[in-house]
Amino acid sequence: MEISWLQVEAISAATKPRNQMPLPLSPGAPIFPGSDVMTFLHKYESLGAVTSTDPTSSDAVTMFPYYCVESSNVRATVVMMRGYVERDWAVLRTEMLDVFRLADSRSRDVIYTRHYLDDLCPEFVGRDDTETLKSFLRTYDHISGVVAERGLMVEYERTEMLLRALPKKLSRNAIIKLALNPLEPSKKFDYGKLHI
Repeated sequence: MEISWLQVEAISAATKPRNQMPLPLSPGAPIFPGSDVMTFLHKYESLGAVTSTDPTSSDAVTMFPYYCVESSNVRATVVMMRGYVERDWAVLRTEMLDVFRLADSRSRDVIYTRHYLDDLCPEFVGRDDTETLKSFLRTYDHISGVVAERGLMVEYERTEMLLRALPKKLSRNAIIKLALNPLEPSKKFDYGKLHI
C-alpha cells in the first residue's frame, strides 16, 4: 500500500510534539515583576495556544511562582494565596488581580487618592464573607497607607473610613478590641489584631 506525500505530511504533523511550556527564566518564558498583572496573565495564559501544556492546570499552578520574580516578595505573596495552596488557577488569577492591580502602571496615579478610597469603601459595605473582607482589608490598608504617607489624609480619617466600610458587628468589635478612641485621633489602626 502506497502512502501519498499528503498523508506523510498529515501523519508527521499529527505525531510531531508541540512545544512544551518554557521553563521559568528560560528564553521565551514570561516573568512577573509585580506590576502590570493583566499583561503578564495574558502572556502566561496564551502559552496554552502554542504549547502542549495547559498553563492553568494544577501541575502548572505548582510551577507558577517560579514565573514570578523572587525580589520584592512577589513570589512569597503568590505562594501564600489560597489559589496556589489549592492549585486552583481561577482563584489564583482572581487573587493576583486583586493584590497586584495596585501596581499596574496605568492605574497608579488614579488609585492612590482619597477619591479612589471614597469610591472603594461603599462597594464593600454589608459584604461579610471572609475572603471578600480579607481582600478589602489588604487593598484598603495598602492604598490608604500610601494616601496617608502623602499627607492626603490623617490616621484618624483612615481609621474612621475603614470602620464605616466594615460590617457593623465587625466595626463594633474592632472599636472594643483595638480600644479605638475618637479623643485619640492619631492612634494607628492595627490591622493585624483585626481577626475576620
